[in-house]
Amino acid sequence: MLTASRVAVNTTLSAATGGLTVLFLSLFLGRPGDIGPMLNGILTALVAITSPCAMCLPYAAVIIGMVCGGCEGCTATHTPTATCCCAAHV
Repeated sequence: MLTASRVAVNTTLSAATGGLTVLFLSLFLGRPGDIGPMLNGILTALVAITSPCAMCLPYAAVIIGMVCGGCEGCTATHTPTATCCCAAHV
């Protein structure tokens, strides 16, 4: 039961941090806060945390989400959504 709870916590923390990082980065760069890049940041963080979610600590899940959200936020310009999702699978 401990492993399942750790997986749930790490997955949620990473996804939330990835989405919020993209949102704050876009606001910092002067772009309007949009739901599309934020969802791409969540997707990127979920892809990144999938493998180590049972083994890493919660602070590491936050760092993974922040790094992936930052990568997605830097590549999320006014391009189609399919192009923005490439950062999730690189």
